[in-house]
Amino acid sequence: MICSIIVVCKDNLFEVKTTLFSIFNEKKINDDIEVLIIDDSVNKDIEVLIKSFQTENIHYFRGDGISLYSAMNIGIKNSQGKYLWFLNSGDKKSGNFNFDLLTSENSDIIYGNTNYCLNNRIVRKQLRPGFKLLKTDQLNNFLPCHQSMLFRRQFVIKNKIEYDVKLKISGDYKFIETLINFGATILYIPITISEFSLGGISNNYKNLKQVISHAKEIKDTRKLSKLEFLILAIKLCRKLQF
Repeated sequence: MICSIIVVCKDNLFEVKTTLFSIFNEKKINDDIEVLIIDDSVNKDIEVLIKSFQTENIHYFRGDGISLYSAMNIGIKNSQGKYLWFLNSGDKKSGNFNFDLLTSENSDIIYGNTNYCLNNRIVRKQLRPGFKLLKTDQLNNFLPCHQSMLFRRQFVIKNKIEYDVKLKISGDYKFIETLINFGATILYIPITISEFSLGGISNNYKNLKQVISHAKEIKDTRKLSKLEFLILAIKLCRKLQF
């Protein structure tokens, strides 16, 4: 099994279909990959959809309702692939990315380029992103998109690395930082891996309280100064939705 694609979802059937169809490309799913759906939905629409597929490569799991990152941990624990790929519901696999590229690779982290999309339109392309955990890179979104990163499962399991379920939006960064602290090897491949759908919780804030809460979380995980925290909070306020 080359790759385990972990899709976390909650009451968003349309977005789940979007992600799955980008993987299947209207063809039978590749026998060398598996898709794990971790569902925290109230209704059973997504469960019914997944069970309608006539393939053993799609696995459905109920989430525990704790958090997004808890659901991602459920995906890790139930995966079998050589690499883990966290593709959120609504995000798409790029047509340029071929799973066969992973067959001969053994780097602990593989990453590539990303198309950022809004309303099914590409609004920005992230090409050859850097991989330095510098504050300036973090605050200006210069780091690789999490949806365009794959993690070698054996390295993750061996070092008992999980997502921090107490975090709301910074779990991705904390996960990557932990991998690097354990000595993960990193490989960049010059192709577009995913199409990231803008509009999630870190791109649309409903009130000032949510902005401050998330800014504080980023401050703590990135060890920002008071001035850097203030600058960050002002930037996040631009994403407020009234």
